[in-house]
Amino acid sequence: MNDDAARLEAEYAILAQKLEALDREVAARNDAKRRTIDAAREVGAQLARLGHAAELADVSFDHDLARRLYWNYPDLHVAEIANPMRVHEGQVSRYVGSGEFEKPCFNGCGRTVVWHMRNRTDAQRQPRYCPECQRERELQRERDLRAMRAREEAEHRESVEALRAAVDAGVEIRRYADFPGVPHTWAVDENGVPLVLRDER
Repeated sequence: MNDDAARLEAEYAILAQKLEALDREVAARNDAKRRTIDAAREVGAQLARLGHAAELADVSFDHDLARRLYWNYPDLHVAEIANPMRVHEGQVSRYVGSGEFEKPCFNGCGRTVVWHMRNRTDAQRQPRYCPECQRERELQRERDLRAMRAREEAEHRESVEALRAAVDAGVEIRRYADFPGVPHTWAVDENGVPLVLRDER
C-alpha cells in the first residue's frame, strides 16, 4: 500500500469515527425528545382528570393556571389546555391573553428581560440577554472576530509559504489544487499555477 492509499484509508477511518459521534448525539437528542413528549402527555392526561374533577365540583378551571400552561409549556398542546377549561382550543387565547413575562437573562447575571408575546411563536423573537450582557456579547464578538482574522492571516501566510515550497520542489499539481471544503488547497490558473502565487509575482 502506497502513502496515498494509506492516507485514503485513514480518512475513511476518521469519517467512521465522526459518524459514530454524530449517531450518539442524534440518539441522545431523539431520546430527550421522546421523554419530553411522554412527560407532556402525562401532564395532558392529568389536566383531563383535573378538568373532570373541577366539573364535578362545579368549579371553573383556574384561568391563571391556563395562562401559565399556555405561555410557559409550549410542549403542551393547546387542545389539552382547552379540555379542562371546557372550551374549544381556538378560544383558549381569549382567556390567556397576550403575554408579558420577565425571564432571567440567559447569561445568568441575575438581571431579567421582558418578553412581549401575542402567541407562542413569538417566543422565538424575544430577547435572550439583558441590555448590559447583550452589549458585552457584541463587544466580545468583535474581539473574537479580530482575533480570528489575525489567526487566519497568519495561517494563510504559513500555508502560502508551504505551497511555494511544494511548487518549487516539483510536487504534482493535484496535491495542492483546490478541493471544496479542504483547507490549504488552492485555485490554479490555466497553466497550473496557483493563483495565490501568480498574484504575488
